[in-house]
Formats: sequence, structure tokens, C-alpha cells
Amino acid sequence: MTKLRTWPRAIGQWFAQRFRRPEYGDGYRRPRSSVSWAYVFGSAAFVLLLLQFVTGLCLAFFYSPSADKAWQSLLYLNYQVPFGWYLRAFHFWGSNFLVVLLILHLIQVFVLGSYTSPRELTWIIGVLLLLLTFGMALTGEVLRFDQESYWDLVIGYSLAGRAPLIGPFLVHFLMGGPIIAGATLMRMFLMHALLVPAAMVVLTGLHLLLAYRLGISEWPMPGRIVKRETYLANYRLILDHEGEPLIPASLRKDLIFAMLIVAALIVTAAIMGPKGPNGPPNPSIIRTRPHPDFFFLWVEALMGLLPSWLDTPFGLFVLPILIIGLIALPLISPIGERNILRRPLSLV
Repeated sequence: MTKLRTWPRAIGQWFAQRFRRPEYGDGYRRPRSSVSWAYVFGSAAFVLLLLQFVTGLCLAFFYSPSADKAWQSLLYLNYQVPFGWYLRAFHFWGSNFLVVLLILHLIQVFVLGSYTSPRELTWIIGVLLLLLTFGMALTGEVLRFDQESYWDLVIGYSLAGRAPLIGPFLVHFLMGGPIIAGATLMRMFLMHALLVPAAMVVLTGLHLLLAYRLGISEWPMPGRIVKRETYLANYRLILDHEGEPLIPASLRKDLIFAMLIVAALIVTAAIMGPKGPNGPPNPSIIRTRPHPDFFFLWVEALMGLLPSWLDTPFGLFVLPILIIGLIALPLISPIGERNILRRPLSLV
């Protein structure tokens, strides 16, 4: 009973330690070893996220989230609104660029072991932001409401409907009725334009706050062991000995990389153009081969290679287990050496 009573206090202290005010100067310094091109992905992703919000807001002025007008509103944007096609292209390719940058940022944090104590919560929030970005991409694809996105939705709902106990209720709730219709599109629009962005704003704010409060992790060195009791004191010594101000050294690299990414996005959008719409949705046309965005192609490929009887277990159980494992990684391995060659769990 005593242990049960101390759990809430221990959890509260765990969160308080991660949101505490920094004790190492003004909080705008970082270790010299972290002023590197390997640390620029997060800031560039933040810039792209802001651009996605701006372009998405502009698109909302022209988009009509109704089953009979959604497809026509995209044609109106493509062919009648000045530079409407480019706005759509910039928003579409921006989401692809954002996913790539977030994945690179996740890999960078994993390889450098920056998820260890006391930055466990920073990692967890980062993984949640990546999942929400996937959700934004999926719901954004549905908003085209063309033939391809319609059948993507059918496939997704057919898989979700197989979930034990909650499957039929979940599908009916997301569809807004027994069939894919205007209510379905409105729900997708609310998630894409309101619910998911609101969650991303909150989590991004918490992610940046944690990065400020806990500082940017130093480069992992062989033999340097992370211990909960001594890490913050050692980190303060590193900053006192070789701390670098945010401006100009660190900010310069972040700005240069972000500008290069934005320039690449501008050129890509101009050359590749927007995606779709490729035809109004027609449930009677079943000879359609919908394809997910590139970052879900590996899921489609695996499910295509697996026997048909394994599709449901893979989609409903294997993928969620992988996601839970990714989220729980810093809780499973919060201490020890950060060098990837000396982390047995990271090499599994």
C-alpha cells in the first residue's frame, strides 16, 4: 500500500525534473560537439511545419469539404485560381519533405543516443509528432476525394473494421454512417484541419520547451556513461567548459540547412506539380490500384508478400507493437553508454 501511495509522487517528480528551469546559465548555450550538421534536421522540420500550416490555411479558403464539391474545388484551384496549382503542389510535397526530415531527425536522435535520461519525454513526444504527421498525410490524401483516395479509404476502413470489439464501432464513427459519403469527408477534414494540427501545436510547444529546459545533448563519447544521478551535473560542467552560444554558430548551420530544404521544396513543387485529382470517386469502378504515399510503401510491400491470412494480424497487432516499442525505447534503456556500438539494445 505504501508503494502504491508513492507512485503518484514519483511520477510527479519525474515530470518536474524534465520541465524544471535550467540551472546551467541562460539556457541558450549548447555543447560545442553538438554544433554540427548532424543536429540540423529538427529545426528544418520545424520550419517546414510552419509552412505547412500557412499553405494549409490558404488552401482552406478554396476547398469545399463536401462529397459533391470537393473534387471540383481542387479542379478550381488547379486551373482557375492564380498559382492555385502551385499552392497545392507546395503543400503536398511539403508534407513529404516534412516526413523525411522527421524520420532523419528520429534516426539522428537514436544513433546518438539522445533519448536517454533525462530526455526520455522529448523522444516520446517526438515519436508522437511523427505519428501525427503520418495522420496529417493520410487525412490530406483523403481530402482529394478522387478515385484513388476513395479506394485508399475503403482499404483502410476494411482493415480497421477487423479490430476486435471496437472495429465496427470505430469504422462507423469515422465514416459517419454506413457508407463513405459527405459525413466521412467532413470528419476527415475536421481531423486534418483542426484536431491533428491542434495536437501538433501542443506537442511541438512541449518538445521545444523540453529542448530548452534540458539542453541539446552532447556528442556521445565511448566510456561516458549516462547516470540519472550525475548526468545533469556533468552536462553543466560540459557547458561551463565548452558551451557555445546559440547565435551565431549553431543558428547559422540551422538556417543554412533550412533554407536549402525550402529551396529544394520550391523547385520540386514547381517541377512535379500537385497530386491529382485523377477522377471523381466512383464505387462501381473496382479496377483501381490505389497506392499509399511513399513512406507507407514498405507496409504495402510487406502485406503483399505475406500470406493473405496474415494481413489482419500484421496490420492490427505487429505494427502497433512496433510503434509501442519505439515509444517505450527510452523507458526500456534510459541509462548506460550512448555510443551506438556499445548499446546492445540498439543493435538488435
